[in-house]
Amino acid sequence: MPSLPHWSTESGRYLPPNDVGATFRWKPSRWLVVGLVPLGLLAALSLGASDLDIVFAGPVAAAAATYGSLLAWREAKRPARTLVIDGNGEPMIDGVPVDGLRIAWRGALAFARWSSPTGAVERLVWWPDTLPADRRRELRMAMPVETSPRVAC
Repeated sequence: MPSLPHWSTESGRYLPPNDVGATFRWKPSRWLVVGLVPLGLLAALSLGASDLDIVFAGPVAAAAATYGSLLAWREAKRPARTLVIDGNGEPMIDGVPVDGLRIAWRGALAFARWSSPTGAVERLVWWPDTLPADRRRELRMAMPVETSPRVAC
């Protein structure tokens, strides 16, 4: 009796149904944290290179550099989050069911947006250093397919 063919786990053509669901961990991106500090410094340098009077440029440049560092520190201190999408496509963030989870893709970046139980709109962004390619693919597959309504002609 011939053996069954070897199925590749890398193939995107067939995935068995996942009744357990998928779990995706979010944490602050190191790339973003490291990039915010030089952006603040470049903003300060651009103010210094402008024709703005030094009386105004100095304090605003210092504020820009400080604000860039503050944003980097705040992003680094954000708590890790967990997104779970069960087998029925129902999402939960940190164990709390959420409404209207939408994932938008811009290249390797994944943007999540949802409404919390209190009605507040919350957002997360997975950068390539926090969600590798295989996990990005898994996130795409775990999200339920949205059907657009048919337009009557």
